[in-house]
Order: sequence, then structure tokens, then C-alpha cells
Amino acid sequence: MNKIAHANPSQAGFFANDVFHDLILSGKDNKGKTWIAIVSIVDLCRAVKSLPDQNIQNQTI
Repeated sequence: MNKIAHANPSQAGFFANDVFHDLILSGKDNKGKTWIAIVSIVDLCRAVKSLPDQNIQNQTI
């Protein structure tokens, strides 16, 4: 999730075929060094689905 939040949108892309559905992300860290990450959308969805449900009450946004 951190890579998704900090990716440079102008340098993001995706790849999809019958087997793979990936986000291709890149950005720069706080020292200016370029990073790249390939995130499987299927694996990301599985990870989010496995998180326990939380009851959120009386929370001010």
C-alpha cells in the first residue's frame, strides 16, 4: 500500500493478460533514489480480503 500511495502517477502503468494483472509503479525515495515495484492486483485483493473486519465508531474525519 505504501508503494501505491507514494508512486508517481505519471510513471505508473499496468500489465494484464490471461494470467497476470499487475500494477507497475515507480517513484523516488527521500534520498532521491528511484524505486520500482510490481504489485499483483490479485495478490493485493487477497491480502486486503484476509484482513479482519474492524468496527469503527465515533470517529471524526
